[in-house]
Amino acid sequence: QFVHGDGKLEVVTLPLIANIAMDKLVHQARKVCSGGPYFLEYFHGEDGAEVHAFFEVDGEFYHAINPESTSVYLFKKLQVLQRIPTGETSDEEWFDMPDVTCSC
Repeated sequence: QFVHGDGKLEVVTLPLIANIAMDKLVHQARKVCSGGPYFLEYFHGEDGAEVHAFFEVDGEFYHAINPESTSVYLFKKLQVLQRIPTGETSDEEWFDMPDVTCSC
């Protein structure tokens, strides 16, 4: 189960690169593991063809060409405000809720 702010990195796989944008509709992502930090080493084929690696970290999409390695680790935690609705609401009701005002 995913918990916001737990400090763990989630690793998932997708069958097609196009499914990154469609994952909320298609749900083909499969969780590999949770934890971290991670070190990935890329192996290049003997044919000399370019290696293309596609990945997303914290909502940022990357396309690496002929990478040697990748390190992913937690660098900083940010505090964010979250709106926690009371009671059961649907996604449509969530967007129709009035704006929350905050005075500091």
